[in-house]
Amino acid sequence: MAGKNIAEPCVQWQVLQGMSIASVRRMAGDRDVLEILKNLGMRWPESTGNARGDDPVVLWKRPSEALVVSKQAGRTGELVALLEAGRSPSGIALDVSEQITVLEVRGPALNEWLAQVVDTYSLPQRGGVTNARLAEIHVLIFRPEDERVWILVERTLVSYLDAWLCHTRDVAFSVGVVQ
Repeated sequence: MAGKNIAEPCVQWQVLQGMSIASVRRMAGDRDVLEILKNLGMRWPESTGNARGDDPVVLWKRPSEALVVSKQAGRTGELVALLEAGRSPSGIALDVSEQITVLEVRGPALNEWLAQVVDTYSLPQRGGVTNARLAEIHVLIFRPEDERVWILVERTLVSYLDAWLCHTRDVAFSVGVVQ
């Protein structure tokens, strides 16, 4: 991209620290999970690619699973306690805060950069979420704002994904790549 000031990256990212994340699973016909979420001021996403709420936000992952994500450490604890194994015949919530990392990516060229690294069908609209593959690994992409996305990835793969993202940013925007 000629004319870009390479001292100002077109996209930047950081690991969001202290995130509280719960995986919530429910069986067909479940009412327990829906009722517990409602009592906690949350709602299950209605359809593919939906997200509900601000903090915490409930992200659709698949028809039977959603991730509840909060910037407040421990915020999902009550949900996990209410839906611990054996408490509901049709649902469960597990604390996955130590297994999943959230990368926040932002910048004025976010759409252009994302189009270089993800299939364009995998680009969520504002407030949407999608399953995607980056660097041949599964990620969940949530778009809370037009110029900001969260990439949720397994914690063990963060270093690899970070290196891959740096490379793709540098190649896509010709930022001093050494051949």
